[in-house]
Amino acid sequence: MLNRLLLVLMVTLLPGCKEQSLLLAKQDVINLTVNEAHGAGGKRRVTVSGLAAHSALAVERIEQVEQPAGSVALRVYLSPAGAGRTGQFSYTLTVPDTIKQITFGPARDVIWSRSDP
Repeated sequence: MLNRLLLVLMVTLLPGCKEQSLLLAKQDVINLTVNEAHGAGGKRRVTVSGLAAHSALAVERIEQVEQPAGSVALRVYLSPAGAGRTGQFSYTLTVPDTIKQITFGPARDVIWSRSDP
């Protein structure tokens, strides 16, 4: 009877215990660096790097999402740290002429703006 009760509890509660991702905010990045370079064919490339200030969390994934009005949102997701995973990240975007700025995190802080008209 007790085993059956434990099984029912596990089946009921475990699905709610899955890992949740945290979206990294700009103010929680140590040494946020944004570098711009021009690659082959004049393509503009922007590299964003830094270290998440959350010691128990590691970078899970990085996404770039095009936004309206010529903007790209860079999103760095964190999850509990594990073997071989750290809070350090480096991500390079190829920036087409239609993109005027890159934002970071949930507040969409502008971290790069096109300097030419």
